[in-house]
Amino acid sequence: MRAWTSRARAGPRPKPSTRGLMRHVADQDDGRRSPLELAPEGGDVLAAIRAFRRKVVAGASAHWSGAGRAALADLLTRFVRDVAAVTGPPHGPGS
Repeated sequence: MRAWTSRARAGPRPKPSTRGLMRHVADQDDGRRSPLELAPEGGDVLAAIRAFRRKVVAGASAHWSGAGRAALADLLTRFVRDVAAVTGPPHGPGS
């Protein structure tokens, strides 16, 4: 996973790399860009957040029928797709 910023436009910015969750990598195509990648610890944190979310949703819907859980999955998929259509595609190579 990468996030992209342009050094020419970004100006002063917080440094997520100082917390060890992200790291800057060289952009071979555009020296003005400052791509960020998840550092190993950042990947661990992201995995823990995703596991927590799955646990919460599973717990909250444990008493639902299979059809109810399937409907939620369908609606969430539709919602994410529609939000992406409104906000536009991710920017930058590799996103």
